[in-house]
Amino acid sequence: MKRVAHIKTARVTGHEPDGSATIERHTIKIEIGKSFNNFLNHINLKGYMSKEPPFVACVLEQKETGQDWKEIDTSEYQSQVVNALKPDTNKAVDFKAISEKQAKELEESKALNASILKRLEALEGKKVKLQVDTDDIFGTSESSVRLRATELGISFPNNIKDETLLSKVQILDPDFKG
Repeated sequence: MKRVAHIKTARVTGHEPDGSATIERHTIKIEIGKSFNNFLNHINLKGYMSKEPPFVACVLEQKETGQDWKEIDTSEYQSQVVNALKPDTNKAVDFKAISEKQAKELEESKALNASILKRLEALEGKKVKLQVDTDDIFGTSESSVRLRATELGISFPNNIKDETLLSKVQILDPDFKG
């Protein structure tokens, strides 16, 4: 059995140069079930006009594939639309439950990351560094060539290229590869 609801909607989509509203009116065809429930869950986010709320114009039903569609009573589905449009201001927010849910999700993601890290370590055959050195990202970290030059007592300007500095370091330490 298949049921399809035809819902008439109206929403403001813009304004004319004279300041009047541009209103789009559509008839949406939604299959009753998951799609209809999804529509109801997000109905307040669509920006439908409060003066012209969504209205279930008709609901068609088909018992078996290939049979004719028959119109059925819309009151059940219209009441669901009306109830979805009403904001539930009396509903208490359980912040403790939300916090516990977020903590659980965080722990699950940490466990997932740990398992991925173990698999990565097994693939690479070595321990993987978890933290990223932000100095390397921004280019302020000292390279091994600069550190070795400092150890050898070579003075150099800050804007010297590593290749140039490497040649100076290799004069004092020919085995250094950088």
